[in-house]
Amino acid sequence: MITDKPNAVRGFIITHFGTFQNMADKLNVSVGAVSVWANGKPRGMLKYAPEICFTHEVDPRELVNAVQMNLDQINVG
Repeated sequence: MITDKPNAVRGFIITHFGTFQNMADKLNVSVGAVSVWANGKPRGMLKYAPEICFTHEVDPRELVNAVQMNLDQINVG
């Protein structure tokens, strides 16, 4: 389920992959998995950090910061 509420992981995905479907296709995962990462369980995407960071030229700190920001939002909200 995709909500309208913005968050760091959703922004990261849109910035680097354009859509959830594009990210899913590039990482060979389901779009449902990407949705779960964006909507409440962002740590799951860290399993794919090497592919995200090195294959798609993303700074690893940017990925970790997005995940941490989401975790902080979840813990506060």
